[in-house]
Amino acid sequence: MKVTHSKVTKEKIIEDLRKLGIREGNVLFVHSSLKSLGFVEGGADAVIDALIESVGKDGTIAMPSFTLAGSMAQTLKRGIVFNPKTSPSTVGAITEAFRKRKRVHRSIHPTHSICAFGANAKWITNGHENASTNFGQGTPLYKIMEADGIILGLGVEFGPVTFAHVLEDTITDFPIRVYCDKEYVAKVIDVNGLEREMRIKAHDSEVARTRIDKEEGRWIREFVTEYLSNQGFLRAGYVGGAKSWIIRARDLFAAQKGLLAEGITFFTTRQQYEEARMG
Repeated sequence: MKVTHSKVTKEKIIEDLRKLGIREGNVLFVHSSLKSLGFVEGGADAVIDALIESVGKDGTIAMPSFTLAGSMAQTLKRGIVFNPKTSPSTVGAITEAFRKRKRVHRSIHPTHSICAFGANAKWITNGHENASTNFGQGTPLYKIMEADGIILGLGVEFGPVTFAHVLEDTITDFPIRVYCDKEYVAKVIDVNGLEREMRIKAHDSEVARTRIDKEEGRWIREFVTEYLSNQGFLRAGYVGGAKSWIIRARDLFAAQKGLLAEGITFFTTRQQYEEARMG
């Protein structure tokens, strides 16, 4: 039964995060929907305060601060200069409020930057612009896995889980060509305040149609959610009025590898799954 609260306080959010399994010292990568939580006393800032307090001084909070205007390719085609200090996050009110906070570090990437606060924030965000991939080794999401981080979904389905791209950018023989052949030259402002260029490949929108975060990916989203829950990797509960979940990044990576060995990716359709089983 869904639990609802007429007013959600910071203290209630911390209590619910504890019930979900969040502890001091954790490294959290947070996907969020403010409106799903209910009426939060203090708004986005109260949610951020609750997250920070829940992991304590030795923990770290990280969030997407993506600057997407449509697809990745459409965004890169616009040629907008990414400035880590001023470019707004386009992935929700909580992420934008987080970006504006003092002592929040932000990685340099024209479409998929990450913001972080806390003990490991600087290490997580540094060097994104020098990594050879968007999400592989040396990137913030890969480092979150290295730090035994936890992915937290606040009021969002297990669909827009950006960490899934880590496997795609790490395994050299990933069976799906997730990127377009074209390479874009994006302009960004670096740590010294100077403009520099980054060479970026964009996800193929046609290939992504059946991806777990898309409407046509609903079948695989439900399949993977059930699979991860049955394996004991995905833990669900409520934070305020929002159905929420947590999963260790390493567990998700391992589960993706295990599914891949069975011919299942986060792009697989029901038809492809059934045809593989029949064949």
